[in-house]
Amino acid sequence: MERVHIEMQELNSSISKHLKHWYGKGPQTCYTTLHENKLVVHINKFITPSEKALLDNNDESLAYIFRTSVMDQICKSLQEEIYNSLGILFNNYFSDWDFATDTGIILFQNEHSDWKSENIDEPSQEHFISRINDVSSNLHRVPSLIEVVRFNKKLFAIKCHKVMLPVEKALYQKGHIDILHERAREIKKSYLDIGEVFGRQIKAVYMMWDYQNDQSYSFFYV
Repeated sequence: MERVHIEMQELNSSISKHLKHWYGKGPQTCYTTLHENKLVVHINKFITPSEKALLDNNDESLAYIFRTSVMDQICKSLQEEIYNSLGILFNNYFSDWDFATDTGIILFQNEHSDWKSENIDEPSQEHFISRINDVSSNLHRVPSLIEVVRFNKKLFAIKCHKVMLPVEKALYQKGHIDILHERAREIKKSYLDIGEVFGRQIKAVYMMWDYQNDQSYSFFYV
């Protein structure tokens, strides 16, 4: 256990260095959680001067496009670093950011990633899933399946299956990713209206979409 703790601390430092190398600015904190072949990186205080200028000019979409394009390169370079540190190969990744709180989440996973619910009592989980379905019914398809995972005492996540509307699938097939990203940000804001998760106030929501496989991942920081 102690060895794993040391490895995770070293990985936190390595990820921070990668971010600083690409952005010229490292995060204030970087905390990683490993859970059933899923690695979640929670990043705090990371807005660059360029991004702040875009946000001050109400160009949030451009700020997202800029960060997303750079993060794609960073995540590719981190895959080898993570493998060398943990001996686990992650072959896909997603990320999302909350510029209002200056925080973000990066999710690394592979074909062995397990999203089965655990450490959550059934009545609380059913209530939470019901709230998610209520929000989903007004924004996109009600998921065919929702899996809930508690990563730590402050971070919960859901994986939703088959959530895309026909128009969203058509946009993806035609390559209109920017439009889908814009819509995803609007959907994410509605998830904040849930208010609380398992009795704790939601402080930030991060939402990632796997359009190719018709799935979404939402993280709730409380």
